[in-house]
Amino acid sequence: LTIEVERVEGLETIRAGDVDLAGKPGETVGYTITVRNSGNGETIYSVDCVNDQRWPIELGTGNTSSIELDPLTRLQFVGLSVRVVIPQAFMGQPAAGSSATITCTIESTIDSSIISTEISTVGVLESKAFSVDLYDENGEAIGPTGLAIQRAVLNDEIVNTTILIENEGNIAFDVDV
Repeated sequence: LTIEVERVEGLETIRAGDVDLAGKPGETVGYTITVRNSGNGETIYSVDCVNDQRWPIELGTGNTSSIELDPLTRLQFVGLSVRVVIPQAFMGQPAAGSSATITCTIESTIDSSIISTEISTVGVLESKAFSVDLYDENGEAIGPTGLAIQRAVLNDEIVNTTILIENEGNIAFDVDV
């Protein structure tokens, strides 16, 4: 009597750490996708992640949004780090309260019908970042108060100093000087 056990492909995935995932512009936020081979033989899985805002995504220890995992034996699993880079704020974007939908597709390289899709959302928090620069009447930067060169002024002399306050965040705010 001969019994032949045919190869069965299997895949199970689960996300962790993606609940209320959010960050400020310029920050990198991350979560984990665990990939488990539920089949009865060694399998290699490919992972490809995209998002609707075209923000950079980094998988594992690299900086690419597509990778091929090392072979997983029967019932073996691996945790895969997914990092999403929220771009620096420019002209108020990405706006506070906006979000990106991250879609990661995990697929067997042996059988393309064995596939799993994990979807997460990354939110954008408000940033009130700003910069302040001082300039003399010639347009030359004066520098921070502690490092600025001294400016001698005679009685009844008028000296103009310009202050430039730049909103580097993603929300509008008032400034009192």
